[in-house]
Amino acid sequence: MIKCVEACGVDVLDVYSDAYNYGSILTATEKELGACVIDIGEDVTQVAFMNAVN
Repeated sequence: MIKCVEACGVDVLDVYSDAYNYGSILTATEKELGACVIDIGEDVTQVAFMNAVN
């Protein structure tokens, strides 16, 4: 899966087995700059985007 995502030109920084609580897996810097978390499951893909804090 990582190779597939990287082949699309997207860098994969970390992989988490259960991203149900997106806020808890992001660092303070990632929250400040903005981040996107994609949880690719067997049946459902969930996307969470945290806007940059101004």
